[in-house]
Amino acid sequence: MHGLPDGVIFFLSILVLIYGILMFLLPFFVFQIRNQIIKQNQLLEQIAANTRKPGTQRTAVDPLIKRCSSCGAKNRRQDHTCMSCGKPI
Repeated sequence: MHGLPDGVIFFLSILVLIYGILMFLLPFFVFQIRNQIIKQNQLLEQIAANTRKPGTQRTAVDPLIKRCSSCGAKNRRQDHTCMSCGKPI
């Protein structure tokens, strides 16, 4: 006989069939992953918009501490000038 045995041809035809099915379904998987990434990106943008800016801090109001209006340094309540920049508080 010439050519390939029947078992090899059957095996190759099954592989080609599986390959065809996977190539048909590949765009669906790609779009599914793409949509999930877009959804996560929108969620992260929402979270980033709702968070505070890096320069601002949420601290509890301490009755013993005053902040300097010009430099933002912490000072004692009884101080009249800033210990950091020397300007009046």
